[in-house]
Amino acid sequence: MVRAQVYDESGQTWIHEVWVYVENWGRIGGFENRMCFVLAYGTGTVAVVQPGINEKMVNADRIYDVGNAAPKLSVFGDITWEYSTGFCVSAGVDGMYSAGGAHSGTANNFLGIADKNIIVGLASYVCVER
Repeated sequence: MVRAQVYDESGQTWIHEVWVYVENWGRIGGFENRMCFVLAYGTGTVAVVQPGINEKMVNADRIYDVGNAAPKLSVFGDITWEYSTGFCVSAGVDGMYSAGGAHSGTANNFLGIADKNIIVGLASYVCVER
């Protein structure tokens, strides 16, 4: 709450109060977006959670071939990542957002390509935190 109190020389006072609501408390540099394009690049780990088959988790580090820089993993499902350096860009229904540096994120109903260092595709929902 923000409270302002004023008074004049005759001794009269006026008080005005305003309640402030913060929706993104504690979220510095992060964003959420819906029905969006997602591009994330960086160094760190990428984990893909495919729906079905016991919600098996695949780590892109294990399937990444150092000799071949081409992306190895086409994804349809949910994907999470955690990068110690890099950036993420998203453009969708809720606007255009970007985050740089260390960040982690998740994309639901993701359709695209994921590799050890890059994620690019479309998602129904994305949440990125720094």
